[in-house]
Amino acid sequence: MDNVSASALGGFNIVTSTPVRAEREITTIRPPRDLGIALLIPNIEKRSTEATRQLLPSAVSTPAHIQSIGCVARVSAAFAMCDVKAILETLPWDEFVEPMRADGGVYGRGIDSRFLLDEKKMLLDRFHVAETISGAGPSRALWYSISEDLKQRRKNKNGLIQPAIALVSDRLKSLGYGVREVFFTRPSTKGATII
Repeated sequence: MDNVSASALGGFNIVTSTPVRAEREITTIRPPRDLGIALLIPNIEKRSTEATRQLLPSAVSTPAHIQSIGCVARVSAAFAMCDVKAILETLPWDEFVEPMRADGGVYGRGIDSRFLLDEKKMLLDRFHVAETISGAGPSRALWYSISEDLKQRRKNKNGLIQPAIALVSDRLKSLGYGVREVFFTRPSTKGATII
Protein backbone atom coordinates (compact mmCIF):
# COMPACT_ATOMS: atom_id res chain seq x y z
CA MET A 1 0.00 0.00 0.00
CA ASP A 2 2.83 2.46 0.71
CA ASN A 3 4.26 2.14 -2.80
CA VAL A 4 0.87 2.08 -4.52
CA SER A 5 -0.48 5.12 -2.64
CA ALA A 6 2.66 7.16 -3.42
CA SER A 7 2.54 6.17 -7.09
CA ALA A 8 -1.17 6.90 -7.43
CA LEU A 9 -1.42 10.04 -5.29
CA GLY A 10 2.04 11.57 -5.00
CA GLY A 11 2.99 13.42 -1.84
CA PHE A 12 3.74 12.00 1.58
CA ASN A 13 1.27 9.23 2.41
CA ILE A 14 0.32 7.70 5.73
CA VAL A 15 -1.53 4.40 5.34
CA THR A 16 -3.48 3.18 8.36
CA SER A 17 -6.14 0.70 9.37
CA THR A 18 -7.98 0.27 12.65
CA PRO A 19 -9.80 -2.63 14.32
CA VAL A 20 -13.05 -0.74 13.66
CA ARG A 21 -12.53 -0.24 9.92
CA ALA A 22 -11.36 -3.04 7.65
CA GLU A 23 -10.34 -0.92 4.67
CA ARG A 24 -7.16 1.13 4.71
CA GLU A 25 -7.21 4.88 5.17
CA ILE A 26 -4.71 7.01 3.27
CA THR A 27 -3.75 10.47 4.44
CA THR A 28 -1.85 12.42 1.76
CA ILE A 29 0.25 15.46 2.67
CA ARG A 30 1.71 17.81 0.08
CA PRO A 31 5.51 17.74 0.34
CA PRO A 32 7.46 20.96 0.88
CA ARG A 33 8.43 22.65 -2.39
CA ASP A 34 11.93 23.25 -1.03
CA LEU A 35 12.70 19.54 -0.57
CA GLY A 36 15.07 18.05 -3.15
CA ILE A 37 16.37 14.52 -3.56
CA ALA A 38 19.48 13.24 -5.32
CA LEU A 39 19.15 9.51 -5.95
CA LEU A 40 22.51 7.71 -6.29
CA ILE A 41 22.49 4.34 -8.05
CA PRO A 42 25.66 2.45 -7.11
CA ASN A 43 27.04 -0.50 -9.06
CA ILE A 44 26.18 -2.87 -6.22
CA GLU A 45 24.06 -5.91 -7.00
CA LYS A 46 20.49 -5.41 -5.78
CA ARG A 47 18.93 -8.19 -3.77
CA SER A 48 15.22 -8.89 -3.86
CA THR A 49 13.03 -7.13 -1.33
CA GLU A 50 11.86 -10.55 -0.10
CA ALA A 51 15.46 -11.63 0.59
CA THR A 52 16.20 -8.42 2.50
CA ARG A 53 13.02 -8.79 4.59
CA GLN A 54 14.30 -12.13 5.85
CA LEU A 55 17.18 -10.31 7.58
CA LEU A 56 14.75 -8.52 9.88
CA PRO A 57 13.68 -10.14 13.14
CA SER A 58 9.95 -10.52 13.80
CA ALA A 59 10.17 -8.54 17.06
CA VAL A 60 11.85 -5.28 18.02
CA SER A 61 12.85 -4.05 21.47
CA THR A 62 10.62 -1.56 23.25
CA PRO A 63 13.29 1.21 23.24
CA ALA A 64 13.88 0.76 19.47
CA HIS A 65 10.11 0.79 18.87
CA ILE A 66 9.67 3.99 20.92
CA GLN A 67 12.59 5.66 19.10
CA SER A 68 11.19 4.68 15.69
CA ILE A 69 7.65 5.87 16.47
CA GLY A 70 9.05 9.20 17.69
CA CYS A 71 11.00 9.69 14.44
CA VAL A 72 7.98 8.72 12.31
CA ALA A 73 5.78 11.15 14.23
CA ARG A 74 8.29 14.01 13.87
CA VAL A 75 8.87 13.38 10.16
CA SER A 76 5.08 13.23 9.58
CA ALA A 77 4.56 16.49 11.47
CA ALA A 78 7.47 18.10 9.61
CA PHE A 79 5.94 17.17 6.24
CA ALA A 80 2.57 18.54 7.36
CA MET A 81 4.21 21.82 8.44
CA CYS A 82 6.58 21.96 5.41
CA ASP A 83 9.50 22.07 7.85
CA VAL A 84 12.42 20.93 5.67
CA LYS A 85 14.95 21.44 8.49
CA ALA A 86 13.07 19.01 10.79
CA ILE A 87 12.69 16.51 7.94
CA LEU A 88 16.43 16.54 7.25
CA GLU A 89 17.36 16.27 10.93
CA THR A 90 15.01 13.34 11.62
CA LEU A 91 14.62 11.30 8.42
CA PRO A 92 17.97 9.48 8.36
CA TRP A 93 17.79 7.90 11.82
CA ASP A 94 16.34 4.45 11.21
CA GLU A 95 17.25 2.38 14.26
CA PHE A 96 15.97 -0.88 12.86
CA VAL A 97 15.65 -1.75 9.17
CA GLU A 98 18.68 -0.06 7.57
CA PRO A 99 21.19 -1.15 10.26
CA MET A 100 20.00 -4.78 10.09
CA ARG A 101 20.18 -4.84 6.30
CA ALA A 102 23.58 -3.11 6.32
CA ASP A 103 24.98 -5.67 8.78
CA GLY A 104 23.49 -8.40 6.57
CA GLY A 105 25.60 -7.17 3.63
CA VAL A 106 22.65 -5.95 1.54
CA TYR A 107 24.18 -2.54 0.76
CA GLY A 108 27.55 -3.91 -0.35
CA ARG A 109 30.70 -5.49 1.04
CA GLY A 110 32.15 -3.32 3.81
CA ILE A 111 28.98 -1.24 4.26
CA ASP A 112 27.80 -2.20 7.71
CA SER A 113 25.65 -0.23 10.17
CA ARG A 114 28.69 1.66 11.59
CA PHE A 115 29.85 2.70 8.08
CA LEU A 116 26.31 3.86 7.21
CA LEU A 117 25.83 5.75 10.51
CA ASP A 118 29.21 7.53 10.11
CA GLU A 119 28.27 8.53 6.56
CA LYS A 120 24.87 9.86 7.64
CA LYS A 121 26.46 11.93 10.42
CA MET A 122 29.08 13.39 8.07
CA LEU A 123 26.47 14.34 5.47
CA LEU A 124 24.22 16.04 8.00
CA ASP A 125 27.06 17.80 9.87
CA ARG A 126 28.98 19.03 6.80
CA PHE A 127 26.22 19.69 4.26
CA HIS A 128 22.87 19.50 6.08
CA VAL A 129 21.95 16.61 3.77
CA ALA A 130 19.98 13.59 5.03
CA GLU A 131 20.72 10.12 3.65
CA THR A 132 18.30 7.23 3.48
CA ILE A 133 18.53 3.94 1.64
CA SER A 134 15.97 3.76 -1.14
CA GLY A 135 13.60 0.85 -0.50
CA ALA A 136 15.57 -2.34 0.08
CA GLY A 137 18.71 -0.70 -1.33
CA PRO A 138 21.41 -0.35 -2.41
CA SER A 139 20.49 3.06 -3.92
CA ARG A 140 20.91 6.09 -1.68
CA ALA A 141 18.55 9.04 -1.46
CA LEU A 142 20.20 12.31 -0.42
CA TRP A 143 17.56 14.77 0.82
CA TYR A 144 18.34 18.48 0.89
CA SER A 145 16.94 21.99 0.94
CA ILE A 146 16.87 23.34 -2.62
CA SER A 147 17.04 26.96 -1.41
CA GLU A 148 19.93 26.21 0.98
CA ASP A 149 21.82 24.50 -1.86
CA LEU A 150 21.20 27.47 -4.16
CA LYS A 151 22.37 29.92 -1.49
CA GLN A 152 25.61 27.95 -1.09
CA ARG A 153 26.08 27.71 -4.87
CA ARG A 154 25.99 31.50 -5.06
CA LYS A 155 28.78 31.62 -2.47
CA ASN A 156 31.10 28.82 -3.58
CA LYS A 157 29.71 27.34 -6.85
CA ASN A 158 29.56 23.83 -5.35
CA GLY A 159 26.46 24.20 -3.23
CA LEU A 160 25.68 21.49 -0.72
CA ILE A 161 24.40 18.55 -2.72
CA GLN A 162 27.35 18.19 -5.14
CA PRO A 163 29.93 17.85 -2.31
CA ALA A 164 27.54 15.44 -0.53
CA ILE A 165 27.34 13.29 -3.68
CA ALA A 166 31.14 13.41 -3.94
CA LEU A 167 31.50 12.24 -0.33
CA VAL A 168 29.21 9.23 -0.85
CA SER A 169 30.85 8.44 -4.21
CA ASP A 170 34.34 8.58 -2.68
CA ARG A 171 33.34 6.31 0.18
CA LEU A 172 31.83 3.80 -2.26
CA LYS A 173 34.97 4.02 -4.41
CA SER A 174 37.13 3.25 -1.35
CA LEU A 175 35.29 -0.10 -1.15
CA GLY A 176 35.67 -0.88 -4.86
CA TYR A 177 32.24 0.37 -5.97
CA GLY A 178 31.12 3.33 -8.02
CA VAL A 179 28.01 5.37 -8.74
CA ARG A 180 26.37 4.43 -12.05
CA GLU A 181 23.85 7.25 -12.19
CA VAL A 182 22.58 10.22 -10.21
CA PHE A 183 19.01 11.48 -10.60
CA PHE A 184 17.83 14.82 -9.24
CA THR A 185 14.19 14.97 -8.29
CA ARG A 186 11.75 16.13 -5.66
CA PRO A 187 8.68 14.53 -4.08
CA SER A 188 5.82 14.44 -6.55
CA THR A 189 2.54 16.18 -5.84
CA LYS A 190 0.72 14.26 -8.57
CA GLY A 191 1.91 10.67 -8.46
CA ALA A 192 3.26 8.65 -11.35
CA THR A 193 2.47 9.58 -14.94
CA ILE A 194 2.96 7.61 -18.13
CA ILE A 195 5.49 9.28 -20.41
